[in-house]
Amino acid sequence: MAGGPQPGICSNRTPLPDGGGEPDAGGLAFGAPEPVELLCPELPCPSPSDPSLTAERKQITFTIPTLNAVGDRDVYIAIRPTAFDPWFPAQSAGPINSLLVEEAGSLSDDGLRLFFTRDDQSSGAPPYGELLMAEREESGVPFDTATDVPGVVNTPNGNERSAALTADAARLLFARALDVDLADHDVYVALESGGQWDTVARVEAVSKPGGDERSLAIVEGEVNMLFVARGAQIIEAHWSGGYIAGAEVVSQHDELVVPDTTAVSGVWVAPDGSEIWFGACGETCNVYRAVR
Repeated sequence: MAGGPQPGICSNRTPLPDGGGEPDAGGLAFGAPEPVELLCPELPCPSPSDPSLTAERKQITFTIPTLNAVGDRDVYIAIRPTAFDPWFPAQSAGPINSLLVEEAGSLSDDGLRLFFTRDDQSSGAPPYGELLMAEREESGVPFDTATDVPGVVNTPNGNERSAALTADAARLLFARALDVDLADHDVYVALESGGQWDTVARVEAVSKPGGDERSLAIVEGEVNMLFVARGAQIIEAHWSGGYIAGAEVVSQHDELVVPDTTAVSGVWVAPDGSEIWFGACGETCNVYRAVR
């Protein structure tokens, strides 16, 4: 087994459940998660979730419930001078927020692009989330407009959320739940083709029936890592080359489970894989940070 002990040397690592494999060096444990203080015009921010940061960790987006309408949620952005300072009070991400639900924002490393999910009210069925993309010319200005992610990522009777681009912009990973079970998201990858996203494939190793893998983050480098929220847990998978659909689970990060929570909503990981931010939700949500 790649990454396993040398022949004749025993391993004291505990195999993961459901044939997930064994942790390797890239699956090293994180420290204890610590809550992150986020301030909003409604001090403090009510039930924040879905954190996503820029590469230099000076901007963060997250989701909060708002007073616009019952059940409404919007994407907010906060900034800070350096990666070691407290966050300034957050503001709305811009006119992309509406009386519909906007959530699960994912910032690009430079902060100029934002993927997010908005309820699709065009169907008579329960509201389905559609992935949209917004862009801006410089940091610090609002995201004014957004367009649907082109191609076959969005489905008429499904909920798509939590998008992340690979470094070469050739692949888009996202979570999807179909109307046969809107409570069970799986992870998919789509290929860029002529300005739109086609050839969608399910990432089998991280998509467990009933697991509800609703949030994800990717880290590319010497080791390519995929972090996925599964219920209240975060799992880590690795892949080689461009074959993300063949990613294999290497670790289940039980050390990141926050007591009295039932779900992780949003995952962001630093470009070097050393720091993770996530939302943990029970009766309310909060954003947490952990390092390794």
